Amino acid sequence: MRTWQFAKALHLQKQNGWTRFISMQHNYNLIAREEENEMIPLCADEGIQTMVFSPLSRGVLARPWGAKTARMAATVGHEVAIPGGGK
Repeated sequence: MRTWQFAKALHLQKQNGWTRFISMQHNYNLIAREEENEMIPLCADEGIQTMVFSPLSRGVLARPWGAKTARMAATVGHEVAIPGGGK
């Protein structure tokens, strides 16, 4: 989810008196760190807890760099999450 989308959802919740989000789960690890720029500061400002999804980047950070697995071959879109496509 993009930060602007989450901010828009927060605005709609406030505008309509709906229950606020209390947490945000996002992809954040040593490879995917773009959440540091906008999402984490927004959550901190709004008092929303953040939870990490895929802290080992689908196992890439838990094995030798460049190692190939059956899961990588079967996972659609892994090229986006792994620089160089895990190749």
